Amino acid sequence: MKLSWPATARAINTCRVLNLLRDNRGLSKAALARMTGINKVSVGEIVDDLSERGLVRAAGKIEVSNGRRPTALELVPDAALALGIDIGPKTCTIALGNMNNSVVRFERIPTEATRSAEDFCVSLIKSAMRSVRLAPEGSVAGIGITVRGSVSPDGRLLKRCPFLPWPDIPLAEVMEKSLGLKAVLAPSLQALVRAENPAEGSILYIDWGESISAALVRDGRAVSVSEAFGHLKVSDTALCTCGSIGCLEACASSPAIGAEAGKTLAELWDSPGIDRAIGAMARAIVSACAVCGCSTVILGGQGSTIPPQLSDRLRESVASHCPRFVGVPEIRPSSLGERANMVAAVNLALDEFLFHTSFLSSVRPLL
Repeated sequence: MKLSWPATARAINTCRVLNLLRDNRGLSKAALARMTGINKVSVGEIVDDLSERGLVRAAGKIEVSNGRRPTALELVPDAALALGIDIGPKTCTIALGNMNNSVVRFERIPTEATRSAEDFCVSLIKSAMRSVRLAPEGSVAGIGITVRGSVSPDGRLLKRCPFLPWPDIPLAEVMEKSLGLKAVLAPSLQALVRAENPAEGSILYIDWGESISAALVRDGRAVSVSEAFGHLKVSDTALCTCGSIGCLEACASSPAIGAEAGKTLAELWDSPGIDRAIGAMARAIVSACAVCGCSTVILGGQGSTIPPQLSDRLRESVASHCPRFVGVPEIRPSSLGERANMVAAVNLALDEFLFHTSFLSSVRPLL
């Protein structure tokens, strides 16, 4: 790509404007020009083009101390949509979301790993088609697929998943051919971190739900993702699905807490097994923070629904287990809420096919 080409520069600047409006409601054309360094005439042309396409609209006048009041701008949330597919151990969630990352429709289907890979893909395609048919024609920007496991660097191939028996599934290609939309895959934990967009510093981000994994986040980027976090030994009892005794997942995952299959953490916080889960999670957090030096812990996935009283109990348990040479980390739930995993999948599609956030990050040094 030649950044000197006028069409390329215009496309990049359009994405920069879209991303600023995504993160900052109520910016004026003048504010956009200051923040991007683009001249006011070019910003005006970009905003006018986005308005004609229905992506941006006026949102009233901005109050100023003197002079002419500028017009505030905002995205039109439902002007563009994205399809998110989150593949979990028990269920797959197919969600349709708008530019504000708000889920407007979703459905869940059983994962059923005992069937063939072809049948599994067909069930995903049928559910995705039902959602796409409800969207205005041409409004869906693309498909984001998140999964617990490893994905090829180009986001095309599901290489391995701990609860699916089939390796190397070309899932992006399958979805693209069936639905006529671009698709991309990403590990669910990385997608959660991207959607969270955490602040600077050293953060332990925990995806707590049907399974448990964690990412080490430095300055907003996941620098290390580990499924092994869920298999830290925190107890002398409890048989884990991996065959070991006392793993964190065997004590604190939603299947371990709830007697009934398919229950989410949001439905289990008042279960009898929650005290053991809180203690197990506290011991795992202390161990991870002692090794990684994290000062903040974010509870993501279904863990973001933790009630305040249990969050306080978790903090107290972490403090009681912390050795003197390790500072007690700040612990807080994710801002994504109980729909965190489906929001992360929708956000992945929006980032890749509408806002082009990853591409902008790669070319930022050249701008």
